[in-house]
Amino acid sequence: MTPRLADRPSAPAADTPLMQQYRDIKARHPGAILFFRMGDFYEMFEDDAKLAARELGLTLTSRNNGGAAEVPLAGVPVKAATDYLRRLIAGGHKVAICEQVEDPKLAKGLVRREVVETRRKRLALVYWAHNRVWVSVVVESERVSKLVREYADEVGLVDELVDHDSLPVFI
Repeated sequence: MTPRLADRPSAPAADTPLMQQYRDIKARHPGAILFFRMGDFYEMFEDDAKLAARELGLTLTSRNNGGAAEVPLAGVPVKAATDYLRRLIAGGHKVAICEQVEDPKLAKGLVRREVVETRRKRLALVYWAHNRVWVSVVVESERVSKLVREYADEVGLVDELVDHDSLPVFI
């Protein structure tokens, strides 16, 4: 006896082109929360959405992925993203910011998107002597740069480090 159509297992739902694009970009940035630009919002999907909802107090919703499967979703307005980014980075998370790199009004089909910046917590080791500052910046246990700058006082230095999500340690 042949099973009725309703009794047959359904094929897995295919990703929409948008979710294919998201997954392709996400695969190139493992370990980072992907802030995926969609109009006036940065959206996070799947595990990133669950983590962001928990860490940032966002509402976790879902997006229908073109089939029966629902994908967890959380988002933040672009205008408020700086505060959310700082909170995630302060919590030790790496964040990849994915922007729309073409005008949606001129796009034929799916808007092209690319990660334009990756942010993570940095540690800046600071040595102050003779009105000069030596700064060694460490990112994820790897020294990435050495800078020499002059500052009139510590406030300017600390302001610059905070603007770049670095945690200063004075030695």
